[in-house]
Amino acid sequence: MNRLYLIKKIGFKVTWKLISVGLYGNREIPVLISRKDITLFLDELLMNNNACADDIIALLCEENYPTDFDVLLHKYASIDKSELPIQNRKWKACLLMEVLDAISEDHLQGILELIEFWVSMNVPNDCPQKFPIPNNKESINEYFSQESFQKLVDENRIWLEKEIADIISIENNTESEIVGLI
Repeated sequence: MNRLYLIKKIGFKVTWKLISVGLYGNREIPVLISRKDITLFLDELLMNNNACADDIIALLCEENYPTDFDVLLHKYASIDKSELPIQNRKWKACLLMEVLDAISEDHLQGILELIEFWVSMNVPNDCPQKFPIPNNKESINEYFSQESFQKLVDENRIWLEKEIADIISIENNTESEIVGLI
């Protein structure tokens, strides 16, 4: 699935900076979308009489010229007033939603999937994921139980709901400064 549609479905504003982070990645976020994902998404936006139609058309015209496409996208992202940390948080929320929606029913595998996700995000300070105490067999056995798995999934879902609400609230409070594509 084109993750730009998931970002839109969640309720986040799609900004040029968000698109740029998704295409190129950065220290916090891996590459998540392709130029084709971007052009398909932007092409659909044109059908809705988007306020950024001129910019969208200009970028779509560069679809077959990756270097020119990149130059133009970098230009749009550089004048985009949205904050990079917020765009990173949107992608992190999107990725966690994907993990939770597809998490294994097997508690051992599911816990490993959650650990892998949070480690790939460099275990941020607000991480809801708890980790077992190293070299403590009792802690490790308890951590990898079915009950612990369900608790971890619930805590991650609660964190995700709060994160989505926080991001949307921040964007709504700075709406006049952010020109989102949608």
